[in-house]
Amino acid sequence: MSEWKMTITRTENGYLIETPDEYEDGNLFVRRSVVEEKMDISEAWDEAHRNLLHEVMEHFNFQGSKHDAKRLRIELEDQEQ
Repeated sequence: MSEWKMTITRTENGYLIETPDEYEDGNLFVRRSVVEEKMDISEAWDEAHRNLLHEVMEHFNFQGSKHDAKRLRIELEDQEQ
């Protein structure tokens, strides 16, 4: 499939990700996945957002490989006070 598209919808407890895909026989369908956000623990909230960004990077092939001279990386950084 030549069209790269992703729809991200904010839900009450995370994000719904929808991407067009194609069966082997050429019929189209929408692939759906969920990134769940657990609000009770701040680390889980951070993890959900990292997972969302990883999904986007993987879908659009932004992550690169470990052999690339440069590649994108998602890193959570504590604020110094």
